Amino acid sequence: MHHALEISELQERIVSFAGSSALFHLAQTSKIFTGIALQRLYKISSINEKTFPALVHATLPLGLGKESEIPSAEDCVAFLRIARKTEKVQFHVLPPEFWNIPWFITRDTSLLFTNLRTLVLTISHDDDWFPAIKAFLPASLKTLEMRIRHLGNPRSVKRFCVEQQGEFLQFLAERPKQESFSLTEFTWDGFENPLDEENAHFFTIFMRTQHELETISVGQVPLDLWPHLATLRNLRTLALNDCFLLPEAGSGDISIKNVEKLHVGLLPDNSRPENTHSIYRVRFTHVHNLKVRAPWDYLPSIAQAVHESGIMRVTMGTFGRDELSMIYDFFSSLHSDTSSNSLREMSMYTEDGTADPILFSTIQPILRFPLIGHLNLDFRSGMDLCDQDISLLADSLTNLEDIFIVPAKIRPRTTFYGLSHFAKCPLLQKIVLGLLPILPHGVKIPAMIGSSVHTIHGFDRGFCSEDEFNVEDVVPFIEAVFPHLEYIACAYDYKVHAKCKSWKKPSFPLV
Repeated sequence: MHHALEISELQERIVSFAGSSALFHLAQTSKIFTGIALQRLYKISSINEKTFPALVHATLPLGLGKESEIPSAEDCVAFLRIARKTEKVQFHVLPPEFWNIPWFITRDTSLLFTNLRTLVLTISHDDDWFPAIKAFLPASLKTLEMRIRHLGNPRSVKRFCVEQQGEFLQFLAERPKQESFSLTEFTWDGFENPLDEENAHFFTIFMRTQHELETISVGQVPLDLWPHLATLRNLRTLALNDCFLLPEAGSGDISIKNVEKLHVGLLPDNSRPENTHSIYRVRFTHVHNLKVRAPWDYLPSIAQAVHESGIMRVTMGTFGRDELSMIYDFFSSLHSDTSSNSLREMSMYTEDGTADPILFSTIQPILRFPLIGHLNLDFRSGMDLCDQDISLLADSLTNLEDIFIVPAKIRPRTTFYGLSHFAKCPLLQKIVLGLLPILPHGVKIPAMIGSSVHTIHGFDRGFCSEDEFNVEDVVPFIEAVFPHLEYIACAYDYKVHAKCKSWKKPSFPLV
């Protein structure tokens, strides 16, 4: 190696450009860089799947993959110095070094990552991750996120994964109190769901030791754990992923008062196992943000569980058999004196389409929420709206800021005259919906003009003919109703722009 590299200033300059992974490799390059690279590594507070193997090889003797090779305390000084300063470990893929170091499980693992606060693990279904994980569970831990990634998942491999899950839950449940941690965030995603009786017992015991939780994301909550969740004063976010609901269960037995964000993912009936639990027995009184993916027929019951919450934001995804009446019932059930004065955002999408377009009458109960500012309706079969429907929307939802409604694949019935009703919405800036870019004959410029709308996306899917497009009437109408319009996209909008030279941005037809 060139003698110039012995100059300390040059060494400092070189390592200043190195990231954490490069520093680990640099520490192995030569004795000249080992010291200065390790000094910088000692300041690192985060380790991931790339930096962890480099850390192991840079700070520990070779041959650790052999069970006979257990390093002495002197050999571990550099590794321990870094490990004990680490505050976050995040593995999206478990590196081989995670489970191939036998001293993780033969020495006192509680002396390793003593200041770790965040552990994020994504585990493949065939990973042998327990008991090596015990080295990453100090009493200082605050965030624990564990997810399993299924790749094929044959029955034998699934059984192997479930066995490790059971060992881990038993370890958490039986851990001595002086070694246990107090979490603020807990994620348990993709594992066996629902838990069998024994694992549900261990899971419940462990969760009852946690009193500071602010965020919980799990597959399903065992029924006898709900009373404990109701006592958690700091719990603000609850996510139930791939859980199951029983519509025949009672409602309102347990009141959850502090949860503000509720995310629920429901599996369809045909994939529900026999030993299921229900959250219909639970009432949420302060949910502000509701996000749900559920079969159509569950929508009214979900709305009933949160309708007194003062809910502000709803994102709803549906799948399964077509039940248009359920959309009507959902909005009707969601309505209350509290929610009607609080709901600000409504977004709904469907994964399965109906045979016919959805009519305005299906969503008409949404007019009971006058403070909605953001409305997004993405039904796979689309909506069929007319000018009168737009008038009703504009009359009731005067606080709209943007509206997005996917149109049906038929000739639109909404015209520029219908859009003019949005002048009643002074905050509205963006309109996206099905539009037949014409004006009915005899329509005059309305008295209420001066809309704030600056963007119009009108989808007409090619149903408008050039003969119908009366540009000489459309242009003065648009300029009067939408004086702040900067962008318009619809059939023949290039002709509109040719006349409206004051508009700032060029536009191109969408169809």
